[in-house]
Amino acid sequence: MDPHVSTIFNIQQWTRAAWNEQDRDHDAPTQPINVFLLVQALAIVALNGAIVLSAYRCRARIMTNAANRLAASLCGGYLGYGLCMTGIRLALLVDLRWPEPLCRLYESINLFFICYTVMIVSSMALERYQSIIKLNAMSVRQADQLTVGAMLLSVGDVLLHAIGHRSVISRSGLFCYPSSMATGIGYLDLILVTSQIVSVGGIYVAIVIRLRRTTRKLIKSTSQSAGSSSQPPISPTATASRAAMTGERLEIQTSSLLRAISMTIDSPHSSSILATAADPPSTSSTTTTATPKRPALTRAVTNEAIQLQSFKNTEVERRIVTRGILSLVALTFTVAPANFIIGSTLATGERTGRASDAWFAVSKFVSELADPIILLSMDARFRAAVRETCLWWLPGTQSHTTMSMASSRSATAL
Repeated sequence: MDPHVSTIFNIQQWTRAAWNEQDRDHDAPTQPINVFLLVQALAIVALNGAIVLSAYRCRARIMTNAANRLAASLCGGYLGYGLCMTGIRLALLVDLRWPEPLCRLYESINLFFICYTVMIVSSMALERYQSIIKLNAMSVRQADQLTVGAMLLSVGDVLLHAIGHRSVISRSGLFCYPSSMATGIGYLDLILVTSQIVSVGGIYVAIVIRLRRTTRKLIKSTSQSAGSSSQPPISPTATASRAAMTGERLEIQTSSLLRAISMTIDSPHSSSILATAADPPSTSSTTTTATPKRPALTRAVTNEAIQLQSFKNTEVERRIVTRGILSLVALTFTVAPANFIIGSTLATGERTGRASDAWFAVSKFVSELADPIILLSMDARFRAAVRETCLWWLPGTQSHTTMSMASSRSATAL
């Protein structure tokens, strides 16, 4: 029998035996999977590094609300995790051994960033719930406090698993995990992580219900306004074509409303806009001087602008729901195999099989790769900032990018 290969599968026996840095199934395809994981880690560094660098360069325009702060904090955590995994995967590619200090370091990094990711995703859902449901936008300071709190809780989770417990090498040799997974701490992890995922899903369901109610109120208010002014309901296409012909007043009103609605996707004050959108402003009846009667065309313009607003809210709803669902699904790709390994370890008291190890190792990076793509596809300001940052590194584009940033700031100031 090879003295470097152990046949110990029970975790309790493992903790009492001498450390064997090659205790794995040597016939497992460990190195090909390790190369694949290294490529994933490099992609994580590239995607999240671009977002973090862009957020820092354009912090005066982007890092101004709680939602963007939390999104940048999440990508910052992914960047740190990708850098750590790149170094460890390179070391394993050179020599596939698991010394005990390296095993401790690997499991501590994974525990920290998994806990940090779950907490930040939960904080993002809480921020949306507070803004849309409670109509009380979260401040930037509160978002920073939630980020610091997520870090402290993650450190506490690492210490909880490290003190009094030993590292365990997976049978595939792809990763390590603490022996505490086979104790009551494993049950605690299983309950807490599952409850967090369910809570985030419940928050997004509540947001969907609220936005649908708001949209219905807007459509109903628009229909009533159109009926009172003897104007039939106007489709978005007809509204857009008439807006081009009714002159400067309609153009100003509709552009202002569309600009306000587009800000609801990123702005921390989206709640106040959604709350007041359903109730058009009423005119005061106590005036000392006679005012000229408003022409029918002006009333039609107002009705059309309100109807444009209601149709635009449908797009806002779709984007918020899509981003939330995609982020939750991406996080589930990490949580589901991790919960399976914890549950299997608790049920059998032994190390999991090679197939389960490969499933967890490959799907672990889905959230880190998917979330920056979701952010760039759903947030125009982050997308523009990343584009400016990428153009900045190309020769001959620095002056053009600087001029475009200056013009954008001037337009914002005006």
